[in-house]
Amino acid sequence: WAPNRFAWRGSAPAVLAMVVVLFAARTVVRNSDWFDELSLWNATVRAAPGSFKSHGSLAEALYRADPTHSNLEQVIAEKEKSLEILRGVPDPAAISKPYREAPVYYLEFRDWLAAKRRNPAAASQAYRRAATLGEEYLRLAAERPVPAGDTSEARLLVSTAYARLREDVKAVATARQGAADGPLTP
Repeated sequence: WAPNRFAWRGSAPAVLAMVVVLFAARTVVRNSDWFDELSLWNATVRAAPGSFKSHGSLAEALYRADPTHSNLEQVIAEKEKSLEILRGVPDPAAISKPYREAPVYYLEFRDWLAAKRRNPAAASQAYRRAATLGEEYLRLAAERPVPAGDTSEARLLVSTAYARLREDVKAVATARQGAADGPLTP
């Protein structure tokens, strides 16, 4: 159609070859984005910076990429970006998983800070944030069904955060609710 319409019948093969070369170059450039999970989610965040899923998945990839978890500050920063984007979602109960994942990072981050004897105020704030996000997950989970066992595990995380904050009454009450939610969950 194009050669007939624009009278470049003789140059059609050259135009087609140029298009193929451009697509091949684009493919070669994009292949580096698929090198591993970390590079994929970094590229996704660059392409879709307003997506809660891209930031949340980058946090997961960062967490899994470093077995020592010395990058927890970066993991938490990406998870917080994800949660910030979720604050504007009309039905957050439909997307409660990020609130379930975040307390794990904060509890581990607090323990990492304590092991490195760094910033005691941030350590306490990490436990508080873990409890707050866990409670938010439980509130959202009450509005919409979540996978079996998730609420009892979330309550264990919240209970742990409260215990570390020395809020024993809340810790025990939350642990009891977790045991009631999943009596067969170890």
